[in-house]
Amino acid sequence: SDYPFINKHQACQLLGCSESTLRRRMKTDLQEGIHWVQRTKGSAIKFNQRLLEDYLAHLGDPDAHLLAIEAYQTHIR
Repeated sequence: SDYPFINKHQACQLLGCSESTLRRRMKTDLQEGIHWVQRTKGSAIKFNQRLLEDYLAHLGDPDAHLLAIEAYQTHIR
């Protein structure tokens, strides 16, 4: 897949952060349905690996990261 999904442990490793920091970023920077998905309430949350990599590459430059988000949205339409 062009956009593989990873679990929260892999997401923490990729971002170099703790689970609590990851949860905080899910409320502030990381958007549901874009950076992460949860199929049903109570099921495991999966993270979009490509978008997390791009998010990390463009920390401090949200406009540049928006381009990757738009590309993903086009991809899933």
